[in-house]
Amino acid sequence: MNWKDELAEEMGYIICPICFPEYVYCDEKCDKCKDYIEFKNAVEEKYKEEN
Repeated sequence: MNWKDELAEEMGYIICPICFPEYVYCDEKCDKCKDYIEFKNAVEEKYKEEN
């Protein structure tokens, strides 16, 4: 972990793999996160297309 990650974590920000910008404030309620919902829907749609 680098100093930016440590500082962000100390300030309550989390590195989310699906959100932009990289550092976002996260209340860890992913099921209500707009970015997570869009990502989940895209993955489910892609899965339906493959089957």
